Amino acid sequence: EKELSTLYERLQRIIDTIDATIILSKKTLVSMLNPAAQSNWKLTVDQPLPQELQALSTGFHKEYPIHNRQYDIRCTPIKDFGLLSVSCLITDFEFIS
Repeated sequence: EKELSTLYERLQRIIDTIDATIILSKKTLVSMLNPAAQSNWKLTVDQPLPQELQALSTGFHKEYPIHNRQYDIRCTPIKDFGLLSVSCLITDFEFIS
């Protein structure tokens, strides 16, 4: 049990340093997320997944527009865990003149 706990802590530290947003959701509710997702999407656990992400099909969505920004987003179902959504901000049109 201690080894499993140590592995979990190490994995969590790694996930927490990733700049891409990582969101795991089940039935449209957020069940797990990294700090980047908390900051970029203003989410916490047990909140509904944003409508823009709920609308996406499984797969890769290149330069997907959401609120004057473009994201590369990958949505992957994970059996017994829900939907994993990983996104990277590509372009922020608010800062382009």
